[in-house]
Amino acid sequence: TSDRCPNEPGPAAEQGCPRVYQDVEVTSTGIVIHQTVYFEFNRAVIRSEAFTGKTRVAQHQMVYAALKGRMGEQLHALALDTGPK
Repeated sequence: TSDRCPNEPGPAAEQGCPRVYQDVEVTSTGIVIHQTVYFEFNRAVIRSEAFTGKTRVAQHQMVYAALKGRMGEQLHALALDTGPK
């Protein structure tokens, strides 16, 4: 196989050219997503190497400690999904 893009890194499956993502565009000012993105309300998914070896309760306690008392004031309900990175 030949490298059609010798000056840019890319996988062999793409003949050496970088993959082109049509749904996501990186610009000099940010990232533009050309599709609908859905978020769940009142839910946080948090992955951290600091959670390795800790129980789910201990992981949640770490998150609540990081929120520094905002639960019950600025945040009223939050479903946590925690785990190691």
